[in-house]
Amino acid sequence: MSSTSVETPHTLKACVSRKMNIGETVEVILKKAQEENRLISGLNNISNFLIEAENSEQSLFFFVVPSTTSDSIAHMQEVVLQSFCFENDIYIIKLDSVEKLNKILGCEKVVSCALVQKMTQAKDSQSRSSKYTDFEMNIIDHCEEFWDELVQPIIKLPEK
Repeated sequence: MSSTSVETPHTLKACVSRKMNIGETVEVILKKAQEENRLISGLNNISNFLIEAENSEQSLFFFVVPSTTSDSIAHMQEVVLQSFCFENDIYIIKLDSVEKLNKILGCEKVVSCALVQKMTQAKDSQSRSSKYTDFEMNIIDHCEEFWDELVQPIIKLPEK
């Protein structure tokens, strides 16, 4: 991991001065997780990671752009991943744009999803709020609000 930090337009200082919308919060989480090597992107990479992972409880968020193509194999893989995440209490967050997701992640290859792992914590800090950043808590609260809904909302990522 490099010592340089990812430049984001939405830093913690910016959050203090104004309330961020949910899309901006997602952007911060994705960039921070990528900076901390807690992000896996792409259907195949995520599938392989979850197959090999000994403990799926270390996964926190599955960000996905619902498929709009006629690629039935990719669609089936996406549905299976969402089912796995739902069964393993991994929060599923639907996003509005593959282009915006790829721009945020700086991907050379087009990806339609990303899996964010939990931060590693000392065993003595067990409270919910100490395990997660304020950004993560905002998304967790959003997910909990819509957990039982048949149709999940699609989060609009920032245009920038």
